[in-house]
Amino acid sequence: MKIHLHRKSLLGLGVVLLSACGPDSQEATTPEMGQTSQRLINVLVNGSFETAPSLGYSNYITLSSSTTGLTGWTVQNSVQLMSNTYKTPAQGTRSINLSYGGVTQTFPTVPGAGYTVQFSLSTSPACATSTRTMDVSVNGMTYNFSTASSSWATRSFVFNAAGTSATLVLKNTYTGQVCGPAVDNISVMGP
Repeated sequence: MKIHLHRKSLLGLGVVLLSACGPDSQEATTPEMGQTSQRLINVLVNGSFETAPSLGYSNYITLSSSTTGLTGWTVQNSVQLMSNTYKTPAQGTRSINLSYGGVTQTFPTVPGAGYTVQFSLSTSPACATSTRTMDVSVNGMTYNFSTASSSWATRSFVFNAAGTSATLVLKNTYTGQVCGPAVDNISVMGP
């Protein structure tokens, strides 16, 4: 059985489809008076670990909790700062293996505002095929992430600020070995 559509039918069908695209009114295309779109900014500092101690000719160096120079970050226990010759970073020339610990950073927030935490996650080169897990905490909430891939993957979540500052904590869930998850390209986007 063949269906034949006449020109009038096609014209009618086109009008129906166009009318389903939305109203033809000013209300649909013009924002109300007083509305503004707010530009989001990255409130985190040094999310790709570019401002850090020199690696010299090493593939990586171990940073301990007494380390200074990893701008914006505080090291918990110890982590490895990896060069791009050892592990290709998601962004820039460096990344962090959370190995025996983690990193934290406190940043300013607007109470009640929403923020998006985003980062790149991978395994470290020494244990590329083993599943690695990490916890990311902020504002009293903890999120668990894992990977068994040596390729970088983007992970993200959203939180609402409770006060005028928040602390982001990224840590290896198993701190008993050097093979931790690798992180890079961390951002916290908000107003």
